[in-house]
Amino acid sequence: MSEPIRVLIVEDSEDDAFLLLREIRSGGYDPYFLRVDTPETMKSALSDDNWDIVLIDHVMPHFSGPAALALLEDAGLDLPTIIVSGVIGEEAAVNAMRAGGRDYILKDRLNRLVPAIERELGELRRRKNHKSMQEQLFQSQKMETVGRLAGGIAHDFNNMLTAILGYTYSGIRDLPEEDHRRLYFEEIQKAAERAANLTQQLLAFSRRQIIEPKIVDMNRLIVDTSTMIRSVVGEGVELVTLLDPNLYNVKVDSGQMARVLINLATNARDAMPEGGKFTVETTNVTFDRGADESGSGMAPGDYMVLEVSDNGVGIPAEVKEHLFEPFFTTKEVGKGTGLGLATCFGIVE
Repeated sequence: MSEPIRVLIVEDSEDDAFLLLREIRSGGYDPYFLRVDTPETMKSALSDDNWDIVLIDHVMPHFSGPAALALLEDAGLDLPTIIVSGVIGEEAAVNAMRAGGRDYILKDRLNRLVPAIERELGELRRRKNHKSMQEQLFQSQKMETVGRLAGGIAHDFNNMLTAILGYTYSGIRDLPEEDHRRLYFEEIQKAAERAANLTQQLLAFSRRQIIEPKIVDMNRLIVDTSTMIRSVVGEGVELVTLLDPNLYNVKVDSGQMARVLINLATNARDAMPEGGKFTVETTNVTFDRGADESGSGMAPGDYMVLEVSDNGVGIPAEVKEHLFEPFFTTKEVGKGTGLGLATCFGIVE
């Protein structure tokens, strides 16, 4: 079966474009193509950035290879570009390479075209993989920095809250029931307890919270937590559980895993204001060596997978990169702390 490829051909001759496409097809590709021969038509074509490769004739009556390369540079697109010319001197070829061309091929030697395309597509994949790994490294370093900051602040703040709560309990204990000042102490206690809950979430995000892992049946944990999940998502949202009866046991802190489920349920509820379906699913997977394309560094072996999904409004691409940052929220002021998913991230890590 032929491999699909999207080819932008900058060429004034239909016959020469036909020869290029015939060579590409003979190399096992099924090309979708567009031929352009003016700056205006090329600019319009580049607005669709799904091209796999660009083939450019060096000399045209109303356009030129260097001008086409300049347009590509202005567009900021990382596209493999091959110059195809009937005649091209050594100096012109060198200048084309400096301007962004990846290779040049003479029209009477088109047998070099398909190998050049294959090489450039491979190079493009490697560049994209390298860029993706750099972005993942940057994100990891950023999250580590934020985590250290959040954990340090939360740890110190937690110590202060312990003192506040201690004095509050003493004040309440020492005042008689009918003393109106008890009300002030009780309000201080409530505020301090809310603040303590926030610090616990920050400590979970920064992975500084004390945990008590035990062997846990995750299916049983989900069933035990389902009543609380239903109260969180509300009557308009259907809770669906798809639980593998042969699920592996795992060693986790059950309280933290329950918090993960509740936080994810809360986000799902907010994504479905008109109601919908919230699904919790468990299954077993075997992670093979070499299967890690995400760069997560997971070791090969047997894993239990907990997956949640909803049919809500979805998440915009510009929001996804900030999902696990503490205090990042898209909700209105007073409607969310921005710690829900950050807490989940820390617990899972």
